[in-house]
Amino acid sequence: METDIGSIERLRDAQRKLRRIGQEERRKLSPGQREQKDQRIRERLLENPRFEAAQDILCYVSYGAETDTLGLIQRALALGKRVFCPRVSEKGMVFCRIASLKELRPGFRGIPEPKEGAKPWLNSGAALAIVPGCAFDRAGHRIGYGGGYYDRYFGAIPEERRPYLAGLCYACQLVEQIVPLPHDIPMDLILTEEETGGFL
Repeated sequence: METDIGSIERLRDAQRKLRRIGQEERRKLSPGQREQKDQRIRERLLENPRFEAAQDILCYVSYGAETDTLGLIQRALALGKRVFCPRVSEKGMVFCRIASLKELRPGFRGIPEPKEGAKPWLNSGAALAIVPGCAFDRAGHRIGYGGGYYDRYFGAIPEERRPYLAGLCYACQLVEQIVPLPHDIPMDLILTEEETGGFL
């Protein structure tokens, strides 16, 4: 048991280091570089068959230096797709429907989120989930911000009913290898401005 605990702590330590590296590399990008890369990422995702087939889009609302999703959300809404964004509370995270970006309000840590009372996602159609992260590898492993919200949310859904999971990041956030923790949920797709990789 002590060995197992020690191994987990070493993995957590390694992930913390990779998280810092991913965040630092992302911060180095100028606003102009970020805008150009965001546009290319958005184009790649909009062209992806999984996006075209999805009735429901579960999408994080970009904040700070994250890969931009506001244009993507607007495009999904214009195409008539049902769009759901995360809302965080003490009980955890839930994706709630929005009909416009105007419905978003500052929430957890100032991140825009659906207003209270918005309808939650009920897993009722073909769904694509767009997930943020600090670092990813080409095997689909992801390092988030350390809160575990996305892993707990998607981990609670049986694998056969889980949305197709797409991790968005800049190419500079890709690392050689991430050794996942037992509760970590892998992505089905990693998409950057330079490449697209599907895994599962």
